[in-house]
Amino acid sequence: MVRLISFCSLATVLALSFQSDASGFYCDGDCGKWEDVASELDFSPLPLGIPYRSCFERAADHYGLPASFLAAVGSGESDFNSNAVSKRGAIGVMQIRWPVTARHLGVGNRAKLFDPCTNIDAGARYLRELSERFDFNPHYMLGAYYFGPSRVSPLNIPAAASQYSDYIYERYMGLSKYVASPVTVLDLQTSVSAKRWLRVLRQRFPQVHFSVAKATQSSHHIRASGDADVMAKFLDRFNAAITF
Repeated sequence: MVRLISFCSLATVLALSFQSDASGFYCDGDCGKWEDVASELDFSPLPLGIPYRSCFERAADHYGLPASFLAAVGSGESDFNSNAVSKRGAIGVMQIRWPVTARHLGVGNRAKLFDPCTNIDAGARYLRELSERFDFNPHYMLGAYYFGPSRVSPLNIPAAASQYSDYIYERYMGLSKYVASPVTVLDLQTSVSAKRWLRVLRQRFPQVHFSVAKATQSSHHIRASGDADVMAKFLDRFNAAITF
């Protein structure tokens, strides 16, 4: 869960000069479980089956962070559930706290946090801020994402923050399972909406196999699968036509 305890210069932190190319992660001091893979993160391809793959890749390109790193956070925070709401008010794929953290990240409307691309963009923006603060050390960045930036430093990372970093590392290592998995293309709140979309998609894309998987009571995933060439063409058309 994202906690924003305090930033001394709230306004100036947002004035970052983002780069289009992913910045290199490295370990200077404690790096937890990330020590052996930090330098490889930039080159890790994002599996085709990752939910909201295009959203992660767009945010990664905009904020100069590895898409696989962002996807690992989304996996650990919500299991890619765009409708997830925690008891402490964290919302969506990246579990952005409302209202303080969300507004700090430029999201002033609570409803927009349920939009997966908006939510992923906000989480990526926050992680970019933390990368500047912690010299691109993924261990400290993740600890601060969970525990709050004012409570983590290279000289002191609380046990809970360190455990969270290790947990996201395990999620990162598990991203490969999505290579052969169906692609989640929509996350809908009701089964009625899911069934309607299922009919529409089957009519428009008959060569693609679609199914509905109930993730939670308020989260119904529509998944697509098929031959690699068919899926590539479908995703290109779908991503161009659908704006979340």
